[in-house]
Amino acid sequence: MLTQLSLSAITVTLYIPTSAVGAVIGRRGQTIAQVQKTAAQASSNPKVPVRISVREPETPTYTPLDASDELWTPVVVKADPLAAWSACEQIQALVEAGGFVEHEDIIVDIPLHRNKHATVVGKRGWTVATLSADHAVRILVPHKELRHDIVQLEGPFSNVRACFAALLQVLVAPATLIVPVLPSQTKLRHIGRKTDTMLRKTKLDDGTWQLTVTGAGHVPAAMAMLQKWKEELQYPSSSTKPSAGPVRKSRNQTSVKMSARNKEVPASGQ
Repeated sequence: MLTQLSLSAITVTLYIPTSAVGAVIGRRGQTIAQVQKTAAQASSNPKVPVRISVREPETPTYTPLDASDELWTPVVVKADPLAAWSACEQIQALVEAGGFVEHEDIIVDIPLHRNKHATVVGKRGWTVATLSADHAVRILVPHKELRHDIVQLEGPFSNVRACFAALLQVLVAPATLIVPVLPSQTKLRHIGRKTDTMLRKTKLDDGTWQLTVTGAGHVPAAMAMLQKWKEELQYPSSSTKPSAGPVRKSRNQTSVKMSARNKEVPASGQ
């Protein structure tokens, strides 16, 4: 789905207590390096690196970093959305583990092509107003006269993440798959969690099921997992798969049928 939106990376800015910077960075940068490594493993696009900047006010972001309050230090995460959420969760956990109070709000910069902005806003601004109200998140869509494509979300981490997921659902048409039987709930939950998507099931009139995949994650990956499950359901083992063609006998196995007695004798005439 990120490919469909031409969305390779987002930028997340969060503020941590300045006194917690040492705990987040770690000795010789080992802790923050491990955060980056773990976040990269959660990425749906390995080609997009995970970059985390701590205490670097010159880090480029759409909204200038606020370094006016010495009690708070900006941390900027730039990565694939799944990796970015992972990094933020780890950083927040480090702050909480140190007994520090975390800053409630985060800012997310989303590069989104201008032809998608009208969809985000909706008719008479209804869509963006609904998204903002439902998730208690401030949403900034640039005016058409401005020369940038950044859509910005601001609010508490969990609210912003949920709003981001809802935003992608607005932008991307869902994918569907028809299956003869319904996967187990455990299977559906596993696919949803692994790909950060949501799966909806609908029973059709002919008894089959339609699975609809939406969400903030990688819809094509979820569809690939469902398709693989469907194929395994149809052909549970290699022995039951359709043969590629008839097996040809070698010459020493060839037999000749006697039309009179209808019995086989070796081709050599023995």
